[in-house]
Amino acid sequence: MSGTELIWSHWTQLEEVIDASANTPGGSKAATEPVTTEPRYVLRPWYQRVGLITGQVTMSAGLIVLLFTARMRIVRRLYVIPSSRLIPNSPTAKLVKSPNDRFLLVQSVLHLRDEGKIHPLSECQLQLGDQDDELDILINGSGIKYWLKMEDASILGDKKAVWPAKEALYKVWYGRAGKRLMAKDGWTKQDAV
Repeated sequence: MSGTELIWSHWTQLEEVIDASANTPGGSKAATEPVTTEPRYVLRPWYQRVGLITGQVTMSAGLIVLLFTARMRIVRRLYVIPSSRLIPNSPTAKLVKSPNDRFLLVQSVLHLRDEGKIHPLSECQLQLGDQDDELDILINGSGIKYWLKMEDASILGDKKAVWPAKEALYKVWYGRAGKRLMAKDGWTKQDAV
């Protein structure tokens, strides 16, 4: 039985039943007052039940949207793509400003095999996560923040431990300057301990 069915069929209120046939003959004032019998439970009015059902369905839909939105921020696969690999005349190809531009393809747990979200890498920022085995990807200007778990991560086809995986991803992300930028941004080996 669902919550809405329970509310519609069984949400009751206590009601006292007045028994008009129990009046005493004689016309006295006491005789004209109705006599109450045992109280009983009756269904609440339909508008009260509909209001509560509407609230319950709305809250459930909001919770589902919240969970799906949160799940879309968990990265399953991540690709750094050079602009030369983009399909010509595609909407993403129109974002190319120079031949050296690179793009980030993010596949979350809700994307199917050949789907994902593409962002220019110049608008993406790689950050340390809340825990040692996490990284955050912040998309500048949009406020989107992806969460990337580095435990058992595979970088360029090789499974790596947490710190080497972070280091390899940082080098792919920023290129040759990666090692210098890692020290500048405060990424040290102590972060992995």
